[in-house]
Amino acid sequence: MDGIADRRRPGALHPHGNVVTLPSRPVHITVDIAGAHMLVAYNQNINFWFDPAAFTTPPAFTWGTLGRNSLNAPALYNFDFSVAKKFKFSESRELQFRTELFNALNHPEFGLPNSTVGVGGAGTITSTQRANRQIQFALRLAF
Repeated sequence: MDGIADRRRPGALHPHGNVVTLPSRPVHITVDIAGAHMLVAYNQNINFWFDPAAFTTPPAFTWGTLGRNSLNAPALYNFDFSVAKKFKFSESRELQFRTELFNALNHPEFGLPNSTVGVGGAGTITSTQRANRQIQFALRLAF
């Protein structure tokens, strides 16, 4: 039996506005925090990871008031597991049967939310970072 557990803290997420292209490089416009909106809802889910109404686009040629990496992305949890059994036929021959489970607990690992404020779908998560549970069987004959 073998197992690997992996838990990663949430990464930083930086909501931004439209992209302005200057002669040298594109610049992401930082957004302003607007009014009394909560940045993160108490019932945070993939359809409402953060509240896009909490942000406004700053005036032209100014930086916004939102600090960099002010929100958290989803945390990652993963558990891979394997079981192997050896059957000896003689001193020089053996058969190994192996089962491997990737993402054994079938925990969804969501991607980053759409962080461009002012477009449809801002604050929602529409992808996953890893595949669902996968099971693999193997037979190995050694002689």
